[in-house]
Amino acid sequence: MCYCDGCRGRFEQESGRKVAEWPAECYSGDRKEEYGQWRCDQITKLVAAVHREAKRLRPEIKLSAAVFGSYPDCKKSVAQDWVQWVQSGYLDFLCPMDYTASDEQFCRLVENQLRLVEGKIPVYPGIGPRPRGSRLRRTAWRARCSTPGAWGRPGLRSSTSAR
Repeated sequence: MCYCDGCRGRFEQESGRKVAEWPAECYSGDRKEEYGQWRCDQITKLVAAVHREAKRLRPEIKLSAAVFGSYPDCKKSVAQDWVQWVQSGYLDFLCPMDYTASDEQFCRLVENQLRLVEGKIPVYPGIGPRPRGSRLRRTAWRARCSTPGAWGRPGLRSSTSAR
């Protein structure tokens, strides 16, 4: 999360309270949860503004977001409340970055995402190896690519890093 002077000023102004011990009070102190929610709200306001302007300019445009797949952990780590974005109608489809070397973890991530989205929009999970430098065996790629059919979903997206 960001702890710059600008974020401090905006947070203090919007909360109506000064932060005595910056950034400790918001990083690990009494206002950690409040600050974390404020950060999520800032990102959500940006997503809402992008949605509003894009639809104004091109009503037929389809908007998506490549999001961190682990929810609600991503709310705390990167301030992405993509469930809120889906519920608010800001996205037309979702592309979670479900990069893991574990097939079981991949399935858990996708099942959680589908549960949270509640069929409101399509979910196109990203498959790819993680951690950095690991590789998925060909059989793992095939297994993951065949899994969406079992979930009633049409496809996946793949991500590789070109060097």
